Amino acid sequence: MPKSRRSLRDLPLPSELATALTELKVVQEEEAQAFGTKWSGDRLIAVREDGSPIRHEWYSDQFQRLRQGAGLRRIHLKGLRNTSVSLMLASGLPVHVVAAWHGHDPAVSLSIYSDAQRDDLRAAGAALFG
Repeated sequence: MPKSRRSLRDLPLPSELATALTELKVVQEEEAQAFGTKWSGDRLIAVREDGSPIRHEWYSDQFQRLRQGAGLRRIHLKGLRNTSVSLMLASGLPVHVVAAWHGHDPAVSLSIYSDAQRDDLRAAGAALFG
């Protein structure tokens, strides 16, 4: 059975993000009309002004330009997902909530994305060796 479409109001998003996405949808519809492109409510969030998809490499390229401009060391964009999962888990959020936020299974959050935090490792050692 196909999943039913949910509106932005049904998603577990902070209200500011839901508002921003709703406003973006309005802008995208206006841009599509200005380009003479037929509008569809199930469009991607990140598109060019004419509604065409952005190639996925663009995000990494843009991230690297911004990172370099800020004088930061090189990091892969996907590393931010790892950091996000790790920080959420370290803050005490339940793994199923963290996994749902990132769009994957809790086992993935624990096995691939989460990193052992230094304080947690110290606590584990202290528990074992007193």
